Amino acid sequence: QMPQSAAAGKRASSPEAGIRKQGKSPTVVSKRTGGDDGDGVVAESKEFRGKNRRLMSFIGGGGDKKTEAKDKPTFKFDSFPLWLREGSWTATAVVYIACFGALIVYFAPTALSTFPTTVDRTLSIQEKQIAGACIAWNMYILYIMLRDVGYFPIVTFTMMSWTILLFRITTLLLAPYSTYIATLGQVLHAPAIMNALVVCSIWWFVLVPLITLFMKNPVERMWFIKFNFSFFLLNVHCVNLVMAYVVFTLQPRPLIFFDLWCTLGVALVYLVFYQSVLDPRGIHLYIILSPRTHLCCVTYSLLIGSFVAPYWAAGGDMTHLTALFKA
Repeated sequence: QMPQSAAAGKRASSPEAGIRKQGKSPTVVSKRTGGDDGDGVVAESKEFRGKNRRLMSFIGGGGDKKTEAKDKPTFKFDSFPLWLREGSWTATAVVYIACFGALIVYFAPTALSTFPTTVDRTLSIQEKQIAGACIAWNMYILYIMLRDVGYFPIVTFTMMSWTILLFRITTLLLAPYSTYIATLGQVLHAPAIMNALVVCSIWWFVLVPLITLFMKNPVERMWFIKFNFSFFLLNVHCVNLVMAYVVFTLQPRPLIFFDLWCTLGVALVYLVFYQSVLDPRGIHLYIILSPRTHLCCVTYSLLIGSFVAPYWAAGGDMTHLTALFKA
């Protein structure tokens, strides 16, 4: 048993004791949000420092799993306005998502009828080396993610798109040897390219300014800006464009309606996953997708437009879409 003098000394040197000396009450961390209930130093529990810290912050812990990365602030989801995070969905969101899904199903027969008849061509030795280098680099970035943060970022649209790039480039190498792989490659062709464009543009021009706006602490705001120019972030938000360009050049073909249908289908699947799995658990990766405001119809329309615009700019077949609006 610890002697009373030693126990008293330990209590006196604890963070809570230091806070009491300053006339403040020790802060208690909520297990659900990781927020604090008063002034003073946050006394984090082991549970929160582990799994929950990665689930309740935008950065995802901000460092090696073996360390606490106390010098790297995180942007917690509860920094966003409460009315965007909690409460019932608006009827606008329900109707919009339902109509979006109905249109995807409605156009399925038309899209499948335009499935590309040409398969991926056999790559030259130099092209195989380029594809192989892209695959190795993509997997290296995934390794860094798993090593430093864990599996959590894989649920983000950014890392899902990064993984789609990996699968698509892999099919470029293996398509000549399997019709199933060739078919998968055609399905992933446009999502790999257009997702990279959307990820890069939405992150830098929408999410970064929005998150910076809600970060009230100047130190955290400055760290977040520096964080965006870190090795990992520059890869998944800039180098992804290079890999998309590799896909586009190694297998150049006109974009067809099937490509747009697949791209919007992937977007719909992620939207449903986000709203039904992540949002109810308080993981607000993309607060602009909140279904708790009637303005969500504007946000969803702009996001769909961000996929359609590059498709149209690249000369994609717009016949079926124009026919829909004429009807």
